[in-house]
Amino acid sequence: MKLRSYLIFLIVAAVLPVVIFAGAMTYTSYQQRRESLTQGMIERARSISAALDREFLVSIQSLKVLAASTHLDTGHLAEFYGDMKSALAGYNRAWQNLTLVDATGQQLINLRRPFGAPLPATGNPAAIERVRESKEALIANLSPGPVTGVPGVVVHVPVLKDGAVQYILNAIFYPAPLTDLLLQQKLPPGSIATIIDRNQNVVARTQNVDKFFGKPASESFAAQAKQHREVSWRGTTLEGVAVVAALHRSDFTGWTVGLATPAEEADGPLRESLLLTGAGGVLLLLIALVLAVMLGRQIAEPVSALSHAAETLGRGETPEVPLSQIAEMSRLAQGLENAATLRIQAEEQLRYQLQLSRSITDKAADAIFITDPKGRVTFVNPEAVQVFGYSADELIDRPLHDMIHHHHPDGRPFPRQECVLEQIDSAEQSVRNKEDVFFRKDGSAVTVACANAPMEVNGRRVGAVLMARDLTEQKAQEELSRRSRELEEQNHSIQQANRLKSEFLANMSHELRTPLNGILGFAEVLVDGKAGAVNDAQREYLTDIWNSGKHLLQLINDVLDLAKVEAGKMELNPEAVSVNAVVAETGAMIKALALKKNISLIIEAPVPELVATLDPLRFKQILYNLLSNAVKFTDDNGAVTLRVWLDDEARSICRYATPASASKRRICLVCFASLSSSIRVWLDANKAPAWGWR
Repeated sequence: MKLRSYLIFLIVAAVLPVVIFAGAMTYTSYQQRRESLTQGMIERARSISAALDREFLVSIQSLKVLAASTHLDTGHLAEFYGDMKSALAGYNRAWQNLTLVDATGQQLINLRRPFGAPLPATGNPAAIERVRESKEALIANLSPGPVTGVPGVVVHVPVLKDGAVQYILNAIFYPAPLTDLLLQQKLPPGSIATIIDRNQNVVARTQNVDKFFGKPASESFAAQAKQHREVSWRGTTLEGVAVVAALHRSDFTGWTVGLATPAEEADGPLRESLLLTGAGGVLLLLIALVLAVMLGRQIAEPVSALSHAAETLGRGETPEVPLSQIAEMSRLAQGLENAATLRIQAEEQLRYQLQLSRSITDKAADAIFITDPKGRVTFVNPEAVQVFGYSADELIDRPLHDMIHHHHPDGRPFPRQECVLEQIDSAEQSVRNKEDVFFRKDGSAVTVACANAPMEVNGRRVGAVLMARDLTEQKAQEELSRRSRELEEQNHSIQQANRLKSEFLANMSHELRTPLNGILGFAEVLVDGKAGAVNDAQREYLTDIWNSGKHLLQLINDVLDLAKVEAGKMELNPEAVSVNAVVAETGAMIKALALKKNISLIIEAPVPELVATLDPLRFKQILYNLLSNAVKFTDDNGAVTLRVWLDDEARSICRYATPASASKRRICLVCFASLSSSIRVWLDANKAPAWGWR
């Protein structure tokens, strides 16, 4: 911001408080006037309320005089009817009607009906009950008449006999006398006076009384009447006009008199005063601004010239210092000229020091970081950029801890107070040759040996320096040596395990074959009948035992085969084999397993007998596995069918395939190929859960 602008603000700051003070005094004067206005309105409302009380007291005294009639005391109600008509004629200025009710509220006389005519109960039983309990006169709220239904104001006066209420005399008021009472106050034009009962309904009003008679008062008037006996406030009339209002509530009747003056008229004097004050203030400000501009021009020109000279000095050039008639400006010009000379000398010395420091840091083999007292980077050397992958711009003015040392190698956050980069500033702890793990820009870890030290200028801490040497290559060599040792140890362990496995397989096969060969030999003797005659069922079971024993022997051989496969020495021995015989033999071994689950095993083989060139042991092994799985995964009481036929399409061995038809659930289990033809074995299951195959 220019000096001229500050001068303008100075003048404005001097004049503006005077204008504000004048406005405040004007507003204070208005407040006092408005307070006087509202106080006068309250006093007038109090006066109107007193006049209203007197009007009702006259009616009460008149009713008490009427109640003293001997006709009423003796119960001659017909004659008392005439007394009531005479009283109504004498006070017809205010009364609309007179009624007489008994203590229960039943009307006995109503001057709107001939004497003796049927009459309803009183229209305000709550008021009758209050009079009967209090035995005092009561000014009731506005309520509809029981005969005409027209709202009216009723004055209730009890007639006592032997200390108890025998009758209640009621006078129904015209609204006109109450309105006349308000009109007689000669209120200012536009002002409104209103009388409301205890229910906040309009009883009399100086404006639009016909429209609002019997209607609820405005919300603000009703709310203030409920809360206060005397008060002034700002609100809105029933016509929607904003007003300044005041009220007084009578202790005798409980009714409220309200006065309202349009807010426009009440606030008019304030607006005029504020407008006058504002116009004067603006005029003073304009005069002050003209003076400020004239003075500012005389001061701003030499200041601008000195400012240009200072900018020239800041660029390292020799400035031309202008002369000025202002003494302070002349001294400032001389100071700038001396500063230019000193700057040139200091720049030459600083340039030499910087070149020397840059040469040292650029050729250093360690990464060097310099930070300010808050841990933000202010300098990095080329080695740091190369090691950590950040450019100098990416590191400058960033917290070094957050950039390269934010977490442990296992991912845990690294507490800032424990960081080697922060300790030099927070705990003033220096370290030397400390091995730690920092992180490159790409997130990879780098092991370093680091050291730090504080930096001070004139005894004041200005930051810290951190040096880190990359130990990645050294650690890689150490890791390579360690891994070589571990691999040698693992290779030795593997060789030892292979030797133990071979010994175990050889010993297990020998130990299992010896008793199993005995079982097979005795089973064969029994089947051949050499130990005695056996019946057909026994022969069938003995045959199954013999076949299962041979299969178990084959499983033992499979264990040895597994060792051969792992050693790469597995051999196949193809020969001409009767497929029908192998299928029948395998089916016999599976039959016992199927009977346990009540599964029907159906074998369909081609006729004439099918012969193929293959390894019978491997074929039988695979076929047994597949059939046993079929029985295992078929529900009880199901059926498994083994169907064999010749297929001219030669294919390689097929472990399993997807169903050819989802409805038939036919699955290809195994397919062997020979030189001339191929054999497919299909399995059908009427219930096929999720199958598992080996």
